Amino acid sequence: MKLKNFLLLTISISFVPTPAIAQSPALAWSWQQSNIGNRQCVRRATTVLAQAGFRNIGTVGNSSDTSIYATNGDYTGVIRCITRQRMIVFLVTGSQAKLTSELETRLSQSF
Repeated sequence: MKLKNFLLLTISISFVPTPAIAQSPALAWSWQQSNIGNRQCVRRATTVLAQAGFRNIGTVGNSSDTSIYATNGDYTGVIRCITRQRMIVFLVTGSQAKLTSELETRLSQSF
């Protein structure tokens, strides 16, 4: 009986439309260690995002953990300065995996 219910559930799910899955955004991220202070990290992140073509730059956070975010068309870039852990995280989301990865690489290598 359990097998029959499982099979019916599996068959039912296979016919459910999944446009959200087909259109999921790509995500690329990396991190690196750094000894720079939070203010210097925020300034550098703002510059790097702008040089990579990102606009509408904003920040959120506090003096030891700040995220700098921006957009570039359908792509969102984030550089997170986690100075208390001596870490910088780079993250890009977007509609195409290849360009998402290229933008993330540009951010992390330019920092």
